[in-house]
Amino acid sequence: METKLLTTPYKGTTDTYPQDMLTKNFIFDTWKTVAQRFGFEEYDTPLIEETALYVAKSGEEIANTQLYNFTDKGGREIAIRPEMTPSLARMIAAKKNELTLPLKWFNVGKYYRYEKPQRGRRREFVQLNIDILGIPTLEAELEIFQYILAVMEEFKAPKETYEIRVNSRYLLDYLFKDILKLSDEKKGKVGRAIDNYLKLGKDAFVEYLKELELTEKQIKNVLEFLTWTLEDLKKIQDKSQGAAQLIELFAKIDELGLTNLRFEPSIMRG
Repeated sequence: METKLLTTPYKGTTDTYPQDMLTKNFIFDTWKTVAQRFGFEEYDTPLIEETALYVAKSGEEIANTQLYNFTDKGGREIAIRPEMTPSLARMIAAKKNELTLPLKWFNVGKYYRYEKPQRGRRREFVQLNIDILGIPTLEAELEIFQYILAVMEEFKAPKETYEIRVNSRYLLDYLFKDILKLSDEKKGKVGRAIDNYLKLGKDAFVEYLKELELTEKQIKNVLEFLTWTLEDLKKIQDKSQGAAQLIELFAKIDELGLTNLRFEPSIMRG
């Protein structure tokens, strides 16, 4: 019996015809050209890695539910990369005695995650990774912001059409540990809730926090946190490393005259 092959690509992926490649290449070439102008060097890693790398280094959601993994013909557990950070860490660890910090590296590559395809989110995606390693001060963050703004200038994007939203992991740690006093298990769940706050809307967000068995006081504290501004951070800068760093960061942003940057407490990943 002859099997009829589909003409459509695998679910969550897309074919790119020549006319679309022109657009893609313009975007990717702009990313690369500006990165090199800023002194970043390009690198790459294999599309497949040992599954253990992602189990150890990626978040629970990625490792348990979104990983494309399989056993190869040699009996090795292999996964298709869902993100770059674990591979980058592996590369750095492999040559830690040969590399001189700081490093400024970038990559434009394809990644795969087994998740429900939706608008603007597929199982296959291209991502720009741009990293500065070995600089503990805020100058690294400032340079990344300047890079992003330079890319948007190359795209001739009107300033009123975009903004860079900034938060701090240290500030979120202060929320979880000092204000809410959450267990490690609940930190992850509340973090995912905050990550989806803008999509859920306030009512659905509150219901979800109730399902997580947060108290009324804890829910009130989370909602207050999500309204914080830089002025609110000044009240706790002696208690929170994240608050102090954000205040310093935005002061330097103002000194440099950088625009289109805003503190946003609901940002979980940057």
